[in-house]
Amino acid sequence: MTQFERNNINITKELLEISEEINVKYFPNKQWGLATKKLAEAGRELNYEIEAMPKFINFDKCTNCGMCVNGCIKDGKWDATYFIKEAKENNAEIITNFTVNKILKENGKVKGVEGINENGDIEVFYSDIVVLSAGALNTPLILRNSGIDNAGEEIFLDIFTTIGGYLPNSNLKNELLMGIKVEFGPYFLSPHYSTQLLPLIKEKGYNVSDKDIIGLMLKFADENTGKINDDGSISKTLTVKDLEIIKEGYKKAWDLLVKIGVDSDSIVATGLKGAHPGGTAPLGKIVDEDFQTSIEGLFVCDASVIPEAPGRPPILTILGISRKVSNFISGILG
Repeated sequence: MTQFERNNINITKELLEISEEINVKYFPNKQWGLATKKLAEAGRELNYEIEAMPKFINFDKCTNCGMCVNGCIKDGKWDATYFIKEAKENNAEIITNFTVNKILKENGKVKGVEGINENGDIEVFYSDIVVLSAGALNTPLILRNSGIDNAGEEIFLDIFTTIGGYLPNSNLKNELLMGIKVEFGPYFLSPHYSTQLLPLIKEKGYNVSDKDIIGLMLKFADENTGKINDDGSISKTLTVKDLEIIKEGYKKAWDLLVKIGVDSDSIVATGLKGAHPGGTAPLGKIVDEDFQTSIEGLFVCDASVIPEAPGRPPILTILGISRKVSNFISGILG
């Protein structure tokens, strides 16, 4: 049972609709690069179950350049700007350079939003329905300013590290990264290049260039500890369970890297980072099954509402929630 089903919510229909709409496809084997193939082969020899990663990519346009995170120069990768373009085509007004401070309410019902415009002046937009999607770090601050004081009392980060080493001419950097994965319950491993690996390996005395580095991302579902402070900073500690996952995942990654020929003495790991913060306005505590807050007409629609760390990219989940919220609001408006 998923964390949404435990809260009497089923978003399967919405997930399937969105996946088809934005053309989610698994990374085709014929486009795997040499480093990806090498990792997959070694993983199978270790009895790891190798899976292709689902991507929002038109693989007919993909050149496997490895530059996805910098923006697709071939226009083959979907991103949320497509929705903005569609909204504008349907006469939606897009207001930029406006910082929302709080939600206005009256008698328990939403009345609009107040914020600072591009001129530095306070401006108000009135509405009986507001969807707050400021992200898991900003949403709880806006909710607190609006009288929902218990927002941001917990947080997950979907923590990751990249573990890598020296493998001459492996050239993972120039492949589509995270094209495959190995699942281990609360965590997974996936091919990943990080610029931070290069100086760490050099510090060990290796004369390497970026084409000689191969790495694996270890991403895991951390527990919902910590909070968002009033100044927007994060207080977060790892639990014993979190540390055990890191230790186990590091060993799995080490074994896989050594299996493909990486010099074990060269293996290093980057610092821990938070990939996908969430859980700061969780379902069942801050929002109900319709993703509506205690302020009638105020909905939250971002990673804040996800109760537990997925340990996986949450974008499809967020899109599924968004579709469910939009359908609910459409029903209200008739």
